[in-house]
Amino acid sequence: MQDCTVPALSGFAKLSYGLVLPVLVLFLCQVALLLSLSGSGSWDGMGLVLATLFILPGMLLANCWVLPWRWTTRGQLFAAGLALPAVLVLAEFLWLHGGPVRRLINAAFVAPFLWVWLFFLLLFVPLIASLVYAARRRSRPAGRDTGDTPC
Repeated sequence: MQDCTVPALSGFAKLSYGLVLPVLVLFLCQVALLLSLSGSGSWDGMGLVLATLFILPGMLLANCWVLPWRWTTRGQLFAAGLALPAVLVLAEFLWLHGGPVRRLINAAFVAPFLWVWLFFLLLFVPLIASLVYAARRRSRPAGRDTGDTPC
């Protein structure tokens, strides 16, 4: 009988490829967005700098959803770790340089109703999915196939 277990990545690899590197890429994107502002006299640059002080630690916490999953390659882990920063950078880019999109984003945050809650839900979908997956996995009886093995 062949051994079908796939070795998982270590905890250090999960921390470095799933948390630290994606947040470093987010920081570099924040700097690039800051440099892309033309200095038109608006408060966009200062707002982005102040927001970055809260965004980076928040992204470290939000990106912890990658830790409980069993990753087999560093590329998968890094791509999953970049999911939340990519959504955030896209939203910031559209807010800073999007023109009419900026009015829509501002309108969503002025009236905190459906759009704000939908935004937060979509931002934390990976975290919610991993928590549901972990809870379902722990509730299965022993000896049942979990679907993790390729065989």
